[in-house]
Amino acid sequence: MCPRPGTTQIYGALTCGFLGPSRRRSPRRGGQGRRGAMSPCSRVDACIRWTTTASVNLLAVIAAVVSYRQIHELALRQGESELGAALVPLAVDGMIVAS
Repeated sequence: MCPRPGTTQIYGALTCGFLGPSRRRSPRRGGQGRRGAMSPCSRVDACIRWTTTASVNLLAVIAAVVSYRQIHELALRQGESELGAALVPLAVDGMIVAS
């Protein structure tokens, strides 16, 4: 849990410093806050964001490889040349990514 003030409840999930550590300025130091200091909650959030990003990227790579292989094999079965069969999956997946 994240006991920092300013946390909000969204759809049952506690969000806590999603955009990174707070950079509030401390008035007792002449307006200069602690730069680079992260609370334990921010470190946990950073770790969660990193592992989530890594997991999503890994799944995206796996899906791209499987999709390419399936469309390539389908194009070859339908009588497409090697070059055409190599380009068709790129065109199909490229259009999906672009949209």
